[in-house]
Amino acid sequence: YAQKIKYKGKGKQSYVKAIIKSIFLRIPIQGQTTYSFEFKAIIHSVNTEFQLAFNYQSISKRYRFNLVNNRELNFDIINDGFFLNSLMSTPLSLEIGVQHEFKLINTPQNIQYIIDQNIVMSLRLEKPYLTHGDIALIAWDSQNSNIKVEYSDLKIKI
Repeated sequence: YAQKIKYKGKGKQSYVKAIIKSIFLRIPIQGQTTYSFEFKAIIHSVNTEFQLAFNYQSISKRYRFNLVNNRELNFDIINDGFFLNSLMSTPLSLEIGVQHEFKLINTPQNIQYIIDQNIVMSLRLEKPYLTHGDIALIAWDSQNSNIKVEYSDLKIKI
């Protein structure tokens, strides 16, 4: 395994070496239904999926905004293992190697995804499948190439 993962903490930085085929970071929300979540990320390589999953109850039960191959942003619902992909889609490509700011605003029926202070997707769910759950940052590559993403400044506002 060969790639560096950089973790930043207060006054400290540490590194772990690994070949990264997927990244999964789960952030507990403690049952809240209305919140915002912000983070910064530098995507150093194009990978199959760059996901912000929310109302995350399990890998088989979640909502997600999924940037696919750095070409298209999709809103998907995964419910009991069934993938309802591309329920809403828009072309989107982010500059590689540059820090971007991401923000999710989540209420039981209204969801906004904001990147670099631009609303890139906004939707209203008349009958939400999932009304609560955690947040997960997920990156995955179907080609088994090395994934390199730096996450920083994670903030939750309830």
